[in-house]
Amino acid sequence: MLLTEFPELEIENILIRIPRFADASKILDFYVQNEEFLAPFDPPKPENFHTLEFSKEMVQNYQNNWVARTQLRFILICKSSLKMAGMISFTGMERGPFQSCRLGYKLGERFTGKGIMTNSLKNSIEYLFNELNFHRIEASYLRENAPSRKVLERSGFVTEGIAKDYLFINGKWRDHTLTSLINKNWKDFSS
Repeated sequence: MLLTEFPELEIENILIRIPRFADASKILDFYVQNEEFLAPFDPPKPENFHTLEFSKEMVQNYQNNWVARTQLRFILICKSSLKMAGMISFTGMERGPFQSCRLGYKLGERFTGKGIMTNSLKNSIEYLFNELNFHRIEASYLRENAPSRKVLERSGFVTEGIAKDYLFINGKWRDHTLTSLINKNWKDFSS
């Protein structure tokens, strides 16, 4: 796969890509339909979050951040229904001696338990490691979030420890388990 301006990946029934402006309504629908399901895991949202205008701003930010190579935020589109199934984000993309980023992800309630996130992460991580040549991905999960822990374990992430009061989630500071995944095929292009 070539490094394109806006990468697109595919698995079985899921299209993995940076959102387009036409996807703003899909993003809005995803959050409205999954508000209650995602609330225990989400940070506070701005007052205008559930508006089409805000979703369009999100798309613009996602595209701008990719062009600047500071973030890579994918949406997962179910090819059969054309509904948004979830998101995968690689943020804090740092080069230099760090060569690392942070992983975040979420899946809509009706898409859970089908292997969608595990398979989507596998392909997204392969892109990040093979095409973008990152050395390390860090991910964290709420200690009580067993499904998230299992997705990371299946994806090869190893536990590094516990971070106290790590993220402000659902109205309070929450402890998270920290994990990481190393690219065993990383290439040093500096020499």
